[in-house]
Amino acid sequence: MLVEAAEHEQQADAKALAAYVTLTSSPDRLHTAWEIGRTLAKRLVDDHDVAALLVQHVPSLAGGSAQPHLHLVIPGPRRITRYGMFSTLVGDLAGDRGRDVVLTLLAGIVGETSA
Repeated sequence: MLVEAAEHEQQADAKALAAYVTLTSSPDRLHTAWEIGRTLAKRLVDDHDVAALLVQHVPSLAGGSAQPHLHLVIPGPRRITRYGMFSTLVGDLAGDRGRDVVLTLLAGIVGETSA
């Protein structure tokens, strides 16, 4: 429903449909990777007032050979109002700036979990 709502409210002149992050790692346990992704998503949501969808894929469970990975989708990337409507574009999460924000947050999160 989140992505459907984002598409429905998408402005005609929108610069992007979503910010999309893929996180790949080789954790000791799948739950460790999930918690890192969940923490990243929560910080982005809290810091930028956006919605986020986090999905974990484990291709080996379906006979695939790719490493387990997470996808994080931030619709817009646009702010969410307190009533659940999409609002203004969050430029800091778009393009290369978004990559830099994610990498900075991720470095802090991984540092916290390994301490």
